[in-house]
Amino acid sequence: MTVDEDPLHSWSDENYPRPLLFRSAWAPLNGPWEFAADPDNCGLEQAWFAADCEAFAEVIQVPFPPGSPSSGVWGDQPEQVPEVVWYRKTLTAEQLRQLTESDRVRLNFEAVDYRADVWVNGQHLITHEGGYTPFSAEWPRLTRQAVEVVVRCEDSRSPSQPRGKQAWRDQVDSIWYHRSTGIWRDVWIEAVPTHTVENFQWETDLVRGALRGTVGFNRFVPSGSTLELRLRRGPEVVASLTQAVSGLFAQVQFDLPMLRNRMDWTDWVWSPEHPHLLDLDLTLTTTSGQDRVLSYVGLRTVEAGAQYLHLNRLPVYLRGVLDQGYWPDTYFTAPSPTALKRDAELALELGFNLARIHERSADRRYLTWADRLGLMVWAEFPSTYAFDEDAVRAVTAEWTELVLRDRAHPCIVTWVPFNESWGVPEIASDPRQSAFVSAVVSLTRALDQTRPVSANDGWEQLETDLVTTHDYGAFGSELRANYHSQEAVARSVGGVGPQGRLTLLNQDWAGDRPVLVSEFGGVSLSEKAGWGYSVATNSAELADRLDQLFSALWDSPVLAGFCYTQLTDTAQEANGLCWPNRQPKVPLDQLHAIIYQPQRHRDQIRPRLITEETRPGGES
Repeated sequence: MTVDEDPLHSWSDENYPRPLLFRSAWAPLNGPWEFAADPDNCGLEQAWFAADCEAFAEVIQVPFPPGSPSSGVWGDQPEQVPEVVWYRKTLTAEQLRQLTESDRVRLNFEAVDYRADVWVNGQHLITHEGGYTPFSAEWPRLTRQAVEVVVRCEDSRSPSQPRGKQAWRDQVDSIWYHRSTGIWRDVWIEAVPTHTVENFQWETDLVRGALRGTVGFNRFVPSGSTLELRLRRGPEVVASLTQAVSGLFAQVQFDLPMLRNRMDWTDWVWSPEHPHLLDLDLTLTTTSGQDRVLSYVGLRTVEAGAQYLHLNRLPVYLRGVLDQGYWPDTYFTAPSPTALKRDAELALELGFNLARIHERSADRRYLTWADRLGLMVWAEFPSTYAFDEDAVRAVTAEWTELVLRDRAHPCIVTWVPFNESWGVPEIASDPRQSAFVSAVVSLTRALDQTRPVSANDGWEQLETDLVTTHDYGAFGSELRANYHSQEAVARSVGGVGPQGRLTLLNQDWAGDRPVLVSEFGGVSLSEKAGWGYSVATNSAELADRLDQLFSALWDSPVLAGFCYTQLTDTAQEANGLCWPNRQPKVPLDQLHAIIYQPQRHRDQIRPRLITEETRPGGES
């Protein structure tokens, strides 16, 4: 495929791992790799990265983490996976020639947990720390010889390491699951010139009819270089520009006069009902060559109003579901790219308009499906469980990488850097911990001023744009008592909340920010063993309990939305709306009627909201 062909649908349908920035010369490297466990951490001393090392006695199926049934190694003893593991793969000269001629070869890792070192032909190229963000290693093109790639991965049990829901103990329990040690997302290769386009940030100005952006480069671009950009809707070129560039980034602006007529917004702006996307062609030309890439843009604005989240200046009620992205045989790795699409479709089919990506980063292909399908997303960081200097350094660095990675996705409407004071357990009394959270929230706003921030989701929130609470009342009457009136909500968020902690720290709520119950439910079925916040004895009782819980929140005249825990059962945490195979526990149409209740939506005593027509999962 060339970069002149039909863009977005073609390259995301073929499961390109980085859909926001497509290059045509690429190849996947998933599949069998040689593998070696290193429980004694002796591989560095014994130079396992050198050619012809005999330590690699096993074969693992990448990208599935060791210990998972699909990986082929340690599947019967996942708790015994050591902290250090090694991978090796030989790239043939023929594989490299298939990338076409280029200055350099780039090896891309979508995620390696937690610390990775990469050698090519025995030469160390890169060290990367952070288990939830991608990284790359480059080397000059060598067309006539094979290349041996070796990767060493170290995944400690330290609670100071951002780990999300991955257990630090040998045995999994409660709401923590097996670790994704080592390579756990796609590995792939591409041909690149010396100077490349690396990332984007976009800001839509609906009033002036403009799209402003920042285009980042991989290294300093010399004077005399040019950047050519074209925005297209199908074959129609909507806007284009060519400008001189130099340095590490370029500021660009498109004039979009059609946005100045508000009556035309539904034909152009991105929303859950109309997820319009514009194709973007970019060509960076320098003295060293050209980098031609394809991307896309969603025109939209998002901000927190006094009562609701506003999308394109209109209030939207959030119907969210907690998505932990876990599969029995592959853990936090999707068993296939199709499974990523299916989870986004499933959320929509159930009646939700938002997925909260919980305690992890999302696969980039999932975010593109959310962009295409019209599913809003809360992007959340995987927590640490201790507070110290190592945690401060690790969180700050990896959260920065994650925000830069994802900020161009229109589906993301809120950043969530902390959850339930995990990693900052004494935030209410320790000035260092409160300063750390405030600093990360400010850092988030410095990196991206186009979205609100839920500062410490659930309770003990500082300087938050959205006031959120987690309420696992087992019955509708318990939720109704906390949210049935303005006074009840004020008591809940103005003092000790339903989980026994202050909702807000050092501030008051005066009806000036949206209030959401961003976790509730968690009802499990007693038909199968598993952990849940409460239990229903059969599917009929589960449906009745769900109807009580959702109705209690829908009836609140104050709430701006909710997020149900959770989409599917996750390992031993069996409180999903669906079984691990993604089959609903209650008939899907019945669940949809419970989750999305348009009559209650219309009858609420509040300023009139958007009258939303739900769509089945799929593109408009």
